[in-house]
Parts: sequence; C-alpha cells; structure tokens
Amino acid sequence: TFGVGGNYLNEISKFRAFRTCWSRVISAYFPNDTNLSTTISAQIGHLNKSFADPHTNLLRQTTEVLSAISGGVDRLSVHPYDALSKHGTSKLAERMARNIPLILAEESYLNAVIDPLGGSYVLEEITHQLNELAWKSFIELDSMGGIRKQLALDHLRNSVRETANKRIHSMKTKNSTYIGINKFMNPTPFPIER
Repeated sequence: TFGVGGNYLNEISKFRAFRTCWSRVISAYFPNDTNLSTTISAQIGHLNKSFADPHTNLLRQTTEVLSAISGGVDRLSVHPYDALSKHGTSKLAERMARNIPLILAEESYLNAVIDPLGGSYVLEEITHQLNELAWKSFIELDSMGGIRKQLALDHLRNSVRETANKRIHSMKTKNSTYIGINKFMNPTPFPIER
C-alpha cells in the first residue's frame, strides 16, 4: 500500500519501480516461485492539500489519481478533498472522490490499456533511478536484519521523517510551488476549518 503524492512523473515511476523491485525480491528469496506479480493499493495523500482553497484539491486529486492509474495501481482510495475538516466532509467532496477515478478509468479508457505510458524515455529513466535507489535501500535494511529488527525499523522511520520534514520545509519556504497553498492564493478563499 502506497501513498500518492503530487509529483506526477515520480509517482508513476514509483509504482513501476516497485513492481521490478518486488520481482527481484521474490526471485532472490523464492527462486522456484513463478508468480512474480503483486497487487498494489494506493491512497491519495493529505500533505499537499489546501485548507484555505479546498477546490484546488480537486485538481491535485485528479493528477494524483491519473499518476496512480498510469503507474499500474490495482486499487485506489481517494479521500474527499475536505476530509481533514473538523466539520466532516461535504456531499460534493464525497461525490468527487468517487467520480474522479471512475471518469479517468471508464471515460478515458485508462483501465483498458496495460501500460499507457510505456516507452516514454523520461519515465523509463526515472523508473530506473528509483529502482536502483529502492534496491539499495532494501539491501541496507536487509543487512540490518530486515524491518522486523529494531535497528532497521528505526532507520526506516527516521528516513521517512527526514523526507517528510524536507517536503514540509520546502513547502513553507516556497521552494516547492503549491497553487492555493503557498502561491497564487485565492483572493476570496473558501476555507475549511481544521
């Protein structure tokens, strides 16, 4: 199960790289197993969502869903764009959360194509780079005894925290642009109360 972020090309490549890494792990540990496939579930994240201009979240969700579908995700959860509101979600937000993936799958026929972006040089290169980084991380965690060992688990947790802190800092310092959050704010916001 993965979270889906807003970096379109990286998100597509992340899912593609995972499938390759998965088959490498299965081949290494279970060489007689002929089934190298896996099921990937994903859910839309909250880090890049706006409380001040929640309707921009619809656009972000659409891009995130598109990257997940294009990356080959088997199951996808889309939360309503106002899911973190202290007043709960609106009927519109719930309806959009259901309909965004349906429109992209059924009306754009993304569900009928095995690899809609296969052969793209940029995606293949990003996928290759992510694959190598992921494999290096896997070997490192494995050398610590695997994620069931406290040393490896602590290392993994610290790595995730560090990455999250860098992303939050980049957003706060406006090094990363998030429309409606830190750039091009809505002059008449319709805020969601946290």
